[in-house]
Amino acid sequence: MTTPTEDDTPPARPPARPARELEAPDLDAPQLATRPEAATPGLRPNRNGRRTWLVPLLTLLLGLAVGAGLGLGWGRWWQPQPTVISSAALQPTADWPTASGSVTVEVTPQGERYVIAQIATPPPRDGYRQLWLVSKDGQGYYPLGAMVGDERRFPLPPGVDLSAFPTVEVSYQLVNGHPGPSGDTMLRGTLA
Repeated sequence: MTTPTEDDTPPARPPARPARELEAPDLDAPQLATRPEAATPGLRPNRNGRRTWLVPLLTLLLGLAVGAGLGLGWGRWWQPQPTVISSAALQPTADWPTASGSVTVEVTPQGERYVIAQIATPPPRDGYRQLWLVSKDGQGYYPLGAMVGDERRFPLPPGVDLSAFPTVEVSYQLVNGHPGPSGDTMLRGTLA
């Protein structure tokens, strides 16, 4: 058995620090005002000691999105809107009793005119639906175009006088190459 030597003894521990005593703050002593880092939004260190930047970035992006949305909405609201200058309720003919529709004529601030047709008819079997302006005497027809779907906006050329063509008709046209009215009128109405 060997006796312990000075080299075998464990190193001595440093002396323990005395425990701090809890003291009441001296209310008469001047206090230094300190500003915590948390008072600077977005630059406060997080738990890992890194600066947070995500919240300000998201706030900025949200502000930009809202601003762009308001800007686009304001632009549309501020733009002058087209004016309705004429309209007609379209009545069905005896051969198409379930058809219905309406037509409005609008003029834009730039002076362009449009005929907007909204119709509901049975689906065309082997043809298409054509919109016409008809003269006062019923002999002259001005074709506006084929209806694709139940609503369509047709440009109205400057030379077309609506007082000379006050009637609107929707006809059922066969796909046979015949460009004139078929005589199979689905809807009819007079612009007022």
